[in-house]
Amino acid sequence: ILGRVGAGQLTYDDKIADCCTPYYYRIKGVSSGEFSNEVEVPEQDDWPPAPATELLAGQVTSTSIEFAWWDNSQHETGFRLERKQGNGDFETVVELAPNSFRHDDQGLTPGTQYTYRVIAFNDNGDSSPSNELTEKTLLPPAAPSELSATPKSTSRIDLSWQDNSDEGADDNEDFFEIFRAEADSDPDSSSSYSRIKTVFAGVTAYSDTGLEADTTYYYKVRARSLE
Repeated sequence: ILGRVGAGQLTYDDKIADCCTPYYYRIKGVSSGEFSNEVEVPEQDDWPPAPATELLAGQVTSTSIEFAWWDNSQHETGFRLERKQGNGDFETVVELAPNSFRHDDQGLTPGTQYTYRVIAFNDNGDSSPSNELTEKTLLPPAAPSELSATPKSTSRIDLSWQDNSDEGADDNEDFFEIFRAEADSDPDSSSSYSRIKTVFAGVTAYSDTGLEADTTYYYKVRARSLE
């Protein structure tokens, strides 16, 4: 079944017919159960390609959105992915090879809403656009603050920090990473720090044990998401 129309309607537009495929059509009355005569539409070599359909989003991160769609044409030269923000105009993101069915749009702005569509094209012109799809990039987790370190013994330092993300919010972390630098390293250089522990979201304390006595240590805590 290609489609259904209401009683009294006398036309139907097959929007995904491909230029280079012959088709046969017939109509059946719902109440009578009888088919009409068949009509043949021969192969056309001067049509634009059939449009892509079922444009869907896959993985969404703070800076990228992955897409996939259904390729209904056998005669496209390629696909054009277009994007817009708000009420702006669509602009071309990328032109892809024929038979493409997915793309990962990268370099996006965190926490921003984008609308996409896909258009197939060949030497005879453009197809109708696919369905439009609107997605919003994620926000990176809010950075923790108020990190403090309290020596508890000659081999233990207790850390605590403020979790600045709300559980269930777009910018909520999935875990925290704890980093430590030794006293003889540069505490202002990120390369001086090694990750010593990963703790669950919502955890705001950690005890660092097995340390050397009379030694200075530096610490950092970073919120991360599983994007």
